[in-house]
Amino acid sequence: MRGQLGAQENPTALHEVASPGVLAGVRLDEFHEGRAHRPTNERASPQVEVPDSLHEGERGLREEGYEVHVAAPSRKKLRFVVHDFEEGFDTYTEKPGYTWPADIAFAEVVPEEYAAVVVPGGRAPEYLRNDPEVRRILAAFAGADKPIAQICHGPLITAAAGALDGRTVTAYPALEPDMRAAGAAFRDSEAVVDGTLVSARAWPDHSAWMREFLTVLRAKAPLA
Repeated sequence: MRGQLGAQENPTALHEVASPGVLAGVRLDEFHEGRAHRPTNERASPQVEVPDSLHEGERGLREEGYEVHVAAPSRKKLRFVVHDFEEGFDTYTEKPGYTWPADIAFAEVVPEEYAAVVVPGGRAPEYLRNDPEVRRILAAFAGADKPIAQICHGPLITAAAGALDGRTVTAYPALEPDMRAAGAAFRDSEAVVDGTLVSARAWPDHSAWMREFLTVLRAKAPLA
């Protein structure tokens, strides 16, 4: 992955710049100007509760026709960072990135109202996995066998929710011991599908990750 262009990742610390633990970003039909309203005679799309690689996941789901909400510890402006691989560094570097509005707080999330969840990576999952509301959300999606997309360090959250035992996953390669400790089989592959659970290693795998996740999502929660 060394030498590739940087990608937006989740922020660095929960108390300062909390990540969307569920890529849930904006409604499909609006972004900067708040929630848009659909015509009353238009059937609403299934909603997808998602925490990124926020931009790739949110855009792919919107283009497919799903409604997307970004969830976070509170309704606030989220601050993201850029992770890149640069010559002379042993691991990725981190620089300030975009901001993004959170639509909903974790405590407000009703998993039954959503078709799927996307768990992004970055460093925030290390902190977010300690949030009981985040674990509640992920446990509910896993228990209902709803589609879950996870990438990079995101699987730390599903592991903390007890949702990886007996599953086959991938994650950021440094997390292999954590995945095995959570009871999962680890595969170093760009996208791993185990039933409704779709995993990827990091942002260079975005295309394969979202392609596989949309295949699962279309089957489990098809648009009308």
